[in-house]
Amino acid sequence: MNTRSNKEELGRNWLKEVIKPGLQASQVIGIYNDASKIYDQYTVDCKYQGPTIMAEEVARLVAEELRHEVRVLDVGAGTGLLGRELHKLGFSYVRFAGDVWIDGSGSHSS
Repeated sequence: MNTRSNKEELGRNWLKEVIKPGLQASQVIGIYNDASKIYDQYTVDCKYQGPTIMAEEVARLVAEELRHEVRVLDVGAGTGLLGRELHKLGFSYVRFAGDVWIDGSGSHSS
């Protein structure tokens, strides 16, 4: 089993890989797809709190008794960690939109 420092090293290596100059969009997508297979466990092992903190901030803005009625669209949802945290806090209608890639011309594709 990997130690925390090994997982942090894995994360640093992934970041170095994804920001290499000259990568084509398809290469970056491939790197993200590969990382998504271990991302959820990686974030747990490294105690990443981003989705939990964001969900708590959203919940702070919506009365608890209304959360089951509120519709949330998580754009660029990645692996859906934020949506899962929102669901734990009573949000029933969480929908996910795929990541959108924007090229230099401002055009986008999913």
